[in-house]
Amino acid sequence: MILVSELYEVCSDVFDSTETQFHSSLNLHGKHEPIKIRHKQKIKACYLISKLYEIVPAKHKAAWREDILAHLDIQWSYYEKKYCHPRGDDASVSSREYADEIDRILKNHKKRA
Repeated sequence: MILVSELYEVCSDVFDSTETQFHSSLNLHGKHEPIKIRHKQKIKACYLISKLYEIVPAKHKAAWREDILAHLDIQWSYYEKKYCHPRGDDASVSSREYADEIDRILKNHKKRA
């Protein structure tokens, strides 16, 4: 719960959701409507998915990523081209700052685990 709460704070500009919806969507609980990606924020959503994919247990990785992409209505071809864009040379300052915050949160999560 701590991880999702911290991510929710950073992702509030990326997704249009409550914290409960955000938690349920990332965990694919399906009890709430799928969260919506805000206009022009799909690349940041892809980055988040790629970073969370790294910490999902190995036996669930592929299925989780496939399901979360479908849940967020992101096509595989788009995801594959854009997930690392916030770290690219042509990324905006806000995209780099977002990526830095996501990376910091996940690094701290690994230390706590």
